[in-house]
Amino acid sequence: MKLSEVRIAIDGGAATGKTAISKLLAKKLNIEYISTGLMYRLVTKLLIENNKLDLINRKSEQKKLKEFLNNYHHKISFYKGDILLDRNIIDFELLHNKSIRDKVSEVSSDVTVRNFCTDEQKNIAKNKGILMEGRDITSIVMPDADVKFFIEVEPEIKALRRVQQLQKNNLEASYNEMLESVIKRDKSDKERKIAPLIKTDDSIEVYNNYLPIKKIVKFMFRDIKNMAMHDFDKNQKAVDIISKFNRNLNQKLFDRSKNYSKAKESKIINAIEERNKLISLENEIKEKNSIEKNGK
Repeated sequence: MKLSEVRIAIDGGAATGKTAISKLLAKKLNIEYISTGLMYRLVTKLLIENNKLDLINRKSEQKKLKEFLNNYHHKISFYKGDILLDRNIIDFELLHNKSIRDKVSEVSSDVTVRNFCTDEQKNIAKNKGILMEGRDITSIVMPDADVKFFIEVEPEIKALRRVQQLQKNNLEASYNEMLESVIKRDKSDKERKIAPLIKTDDSIEVYNNYLPIKKIVKFMFRDIKNMAMHDFDKNQKAVDIISKFNRNLNQKLFDRSKNYSKAKESKIINAIEERNKLISLENEIKEKNSIEKNGK
C-alpha cells in the first residue's frame, strides 16, 4: 500500500482537536483532507438561502426535502481542505457565521439530511489517498478505511481550551458553563439515534489531553508509514497486522501522553482554578452592583 493511496477515517467529539490533527496528518501524508462537518454547514446554508428550513425534522415534509437535496446530488466536492459546490469554492468564514452556526446542529439531526450527506460522503470516500474526519466516519461512512482513529479529550481540558479560545477573541466565557455544555454535547453525540458517536473496535484511540498536536501527528504518521510498508490485502493476515499496529500505536500514545502530563497537568489544573476564581470574583462584583443598583 502506498502512502499516497492510504484511506484514513478519524472520529471525535466537539473540541477534541480532531480537525487540527487531521489537517496536519493529511498534509504530512500529502493526501486530500475532508471535513464532513463542512458539508452539513453547506447544506444548512442552502436551506437558509432557499427558505427551506421549515422542512427540517418534519415527517410530512421529508419528501419535499429529499427532492430539494437531490438537486445537489454529486455536486459537492472537496479540494485542499475547501468545500466546493458546482466546482466553486465556498467561503470558509461564510459557513461559520452565526445564522449557520445556530441551525447546523438541528439540520444535521434530520434523517433525510443525514442520509443525503452520508451518501455523498461515501461516494467521495471511494477515492484513494484521502483523510476524512467527522463523528460517524469510522462506523458509517468509511467502515473499510485502511486506518481508523478515535480522538479522545477529557471534558475538563475541552472546556478550558474553549474558554481560552473565546477569550482570545475578546468574548465572555464561563468555565463552569462551558464544562456543563461540553458534557451535555458529548452525551448527546453518543446517545443520538442516528449515527451516534462511537469508537469502533478497530479504531486506534488517540489521547489529545496533554501532548502537543505535532507530537501526536508524528506518532500517527510513523505507524501509518510502517503499516503501508506491508503490501497486504483484506484477509485475516492483514487484519492481524492492522490489529498489532493499532495496539502498538495506542499504547505509545497513551504512555507518552501520561508521561507528558506530569509536566503539564499541574499547570492546567492551576489554570482552571485561577479561571474559577476569576469567575467567582466576577459574579461577586455583578451581585454587588446589582444590590447597589436595586438599593438606589
